[in-house]
Amino acid sequence: MHLKAKNRTRDAFILLGSTLSVLAGAAISPSLPGMSRHFANVPDIEFLSKLMLAVPPLFIALFSPFAGYLIERTGRKVVITLSIILFGISGCAGYFIDNPYFLLLSRAFVGITVSGIMTGFIVLIGDLFQSDKRSRFMGVQGGLMSASGVVYLLVGGILAEKKWNLPFLIFGFAFFILFGILVSIRRTKNLAGNNNNLEKIKFNSNLIRIYLMAFLVMVLFLMVPTQLPFLLAKNGIQPSMVGLTLAIWILCSSIASMFYKVYRQKFSIGSIYTIGFIIWFIGYIGISLSYSFWMINLSLIFAGFGNGMIQPNLKIELLDYAPEHGRGRLTGFLTTSLYAGQFLSPIILEPFIRLIGLNHTFLLASFFIFLLVITVTFLYKKKFHYHS
Repeated sequence: MHLKAKNRTRDAFILLGSTLSVLAGAAISPSLPGMSRHFANVPDIEFLSKLMLAVPPLFIALFSPFAGYLIERTGRKVVITLSIILFGISGCAGYFIDNPYFLLLSRAFVGITVSGIMTGFIVLIGDLFQSDKRSRFMGVQGGLMSASGVVYLLVGGILAEKKWNLPFLIFGFAFFILFGILVSIRRTKNLAGNNNNLEKIKFNSNLIRIYLMAFLVMVLFLMVPTQLPFLLAKNGIQPSMVGLTLAIWILCSSIASMFYKVYRQKFSIGSIYTIGFIIWFIGYIGISLSYSFWMINLSLIFAGFGNGMIQPNLKIELLDYAPEHGRGRLTGFLTTSLYAGQFLSPIILEPFIRLIGLNHTFLLASFFIFLLVITVTFLYKKKFHYHS
């Protein structure tokens, strides 16, 4: 009983720690208008304030392979704990910094630390769990990460109304998680051994497929939080209702991830990709053709469930495929793919939005998702089956 209780504590802190990557952006998002007003005398402050959200994903993408290398050389716990400490310090520093350029620098450090946190926890889940337990835990992790975004946004919004820089203090939550990680997680693997050498890993078409799909999934996923508010505003929807719409989308994505174990027991990896992309396709084509607020919300239910199925599936496929000696490095490249897609999504989509408008961009994205349905059905045809 004592061991089970300790494992439950460990699992709880792994799940809470996984939400720090969401906290990094969601908590300060409501403070950006106030930040722009506070630094009103700084040239191009509106652009600089938007960079506060864009800079961390860029540095996560750049440093995740290095984080994966360190995870295998020094051990999982070392990288995770050090990353959480620096995350808390660099995040809370935003409350005290009164210069937008130094604030951007602190946000870059936040991104570097998240690369260690995100990669470390995925690898740790791969070490601790196998088969159905891994699927269940990865689904719960994905669901909790989605749901935590709503909580961090709400808390950040309440604090930002009092003072623009108060949301940065939410990063202090990391020190509570740090305590739990130190107490509940025993020493983890160091795969370099005494000779300080790591076994070589080979990149092949399977890995490239996983990384490319992860990148594309995030480019498409970010369309809702970054582009949909503008589409709704164009149709006269009030900001409070925009928030409700995004909350519905996040909730559906969270529910789909939470139940990942259920359909993983019934369907293969390839089948889940195909089903998820079909549901996502219905959602995005619905958004593109909807001019009713409630039709858009109905479409978002499909979009949320679709991407909520796919995101944990990506991580599970990589963990199932990666050998133990390369799990850290290969997971680091997965994190890079996910966050590169997040960073580049607005940049990739902007030319299409200017050329054909938001509605038609969602329509184009839905057709691209349909191409992904065809592609994954072909690539995974040998693994496409239902478990009775």
